[in-house]
Amino acid sequence: MKLGDLCEVVRGSSPRPKSDPRFYGGPVPRLMVSDLTRDGKVVSASTDSLTELGATKSRPMKKGDVVIAVSGAPGLPAILAHDACIHDGFVGLRDLDNRRVNGDFLFAYLMFVKATSISRAVGAIFKNLTTDQIRGIEIPDLPLSEQKRIAEILDQAQALRAKRRAALALLDELTQSIFLDMFGDPVSNSKGWDVRSLSTVLTFPLRNGLSPSKSGKVLANVLTLSAITGCAFNPFAVKESTFMSKPPANQSVSQSDFLICRGNGNVNLVGRGFFPKTSGQK
Repeated sequence: MKLGDLCEVVRGSSPRPKSDPRFYGGPVPRLMVSDLTRDGKVVSASTDSLTELGATKSRPMKKGDVVIAVSGAPGLPAILAHDACIHDGFVGLRDLDNRRVNGDFLFAYLMFVKATSISRAVGAIFKNLTTDQIRGIEIPDLPLSEQKRIAEILDQAQALRAKRRAALALLDELTQSIFLDMFGDPVSNSKGWDVRSLSTVLTFPLRNGLSPSKSGKVLANVLTLSAITGCAFNPFAVKESTFMSKPPANQSVSQSDFLICRGNGNVNLVGRGFFPKTSGQK
């Protein structure tokens, strides 16, 4: 099913000039991309607002409507928690045919399409989204009961992930609390411990991992950052990469090594370390 056959796809609109008090700062909620990235699936427009006059120059949407960002976070969908206006950085899906497609399933599928497009490094459809491109997105033609079942399973999985993240955050707080109680504040050295450089307690000097080469001919398995993003070291988080020459023997990870993440898109993972449970990975 093409999305354009299941609903009316409308582009958002913004009053001009921007920040004019005749149009902005009134009682009508105006959706922003930051609302989507903050709330996730069900979004509340709480960052910006319009006057009644400003709303007539924007694009009003209803509670429960699916909206999709076309700039800022192109392709990111959400479901409105209440009536709100959308600006020209969004498209809205009006009058969705609920006899053919379930809104929760549609949200999940749009998230899937966005994620797979990024993971495959294609992403062309999400670099400059137009209403025609969105109308052309194809949705699996599944029975409505099956769509609802899939959406319920995915919602349950998301709830479990949220609980896991909360549990990990509590565990980090507990670990930090125990450390401070035992050793004091490491910055101020509140307990007056003798301090020495890390290099003085190492048998071998610190070494960085190797960076693969696009033009290399030698294949080797390389640990990815996902090896240390869970609660334990994951030795199976590897990918096959190419190098200009065979990696030296001292780049192989052994059980006595200690790995430290020194760079990551998630700042909370920087500095995390693990002892490998298996050896032989590069």
